[in-house]
Amino acid sequence: MAKYPKVFSKLVIAFVESGEATGNLDGTLEAAAIQLNREDTMRRKVKAATTYPKIVIFACVGTITLMLLLVVPTFATVYKSLHSELPAPTRLLIAISDIGVKYGWLLLIPIGVGMYGYKRYAESLGGKRRLDIIALKIPVLGIVFRKIAIARFVQTLSSALGSGVPILQALTIAANTAGNTVIRDAVTEASNKIREGASIAIELERTGEFPMMVTRMLAAGESSGNLDTMLEEVNRYYERDVEYAVEGLTRMIEPAMTVMVGGIVLLILLALYMPVFSLGKALNPK
Repeated sequence: MAKYPKVFSKLVIAFVESGEATGNLDGTLEAAAIQLNREDTMRRKVKAATTYPKIVIFACVGTITLMLLLVVPTFATVYKSLHSELPAPTRLLIAISDIGVKYGWLLLIPIGVGMYGYKRYAESLGGKRRLDIIALKIPVLGIVFRKIAIARFVQTLSSALGSGVPILQALTIAANTAGNTVIRDAVTEASNKIREGASIAIELERTGEFPMMVTRMLAAGESSGNLDTMLEEVNRYYERDVEYAVEGLTRMIEPAMTVMVGGIVLLILLALYMPVFSLGKALNPK
């Protein structure tokens, strides 16, 4: 299975490897199926929540492009025939439109190069970590990103321990499926101490990347010997928390995006119609 990484994910391979080693392959496969279903459900929720902003951004870019390439040149032709001094915003808008009409296709080259460079940078180890650090520090969004990463970690750890995967291997599997290198590196660092007999809850708390609620629940699970049960409780909490956080973020983004698009279009229209406001002066040039 490991020879076909495009077919079998690291999560599935790790569960199968553990199942073969412990003789509980049917249990680990069932746990892998449950975890894949959970990840797919979360992915669909996040995707559904970000659909509206993507549509608004696409519509905004399309509207502005059409105005610059089709509407502004028409107004520019009329204004040039008047031989009148145009306001600075109008001159700037016409200049941007001229550049777009004449050299717009050339802009595709730096855009393509930039997207390719960003993709390569995001795929590198150092680049991925820096982008993840930035993502977690973004106001409002960073909190949601952290909740999603921790939810994935808790989900996988709960499924792995519930299927009989050893704790250190379960931590490694969960860290690699968190989807954030900051969380992954924090768990890896804690695992080195846990391997020497340290408490899971204490070491995760020392990283500073996990909320107190998670570490306290883990501590209660360790002390009572019901770690997998406590993890399942944390998992249920985070499933609801992530859903509420994403829905709240969507409700906040929708009006903000609407105001942003309306503001941009309004500025363009104002720049276009400013000469019309002083049409009398334009029709009687000195």
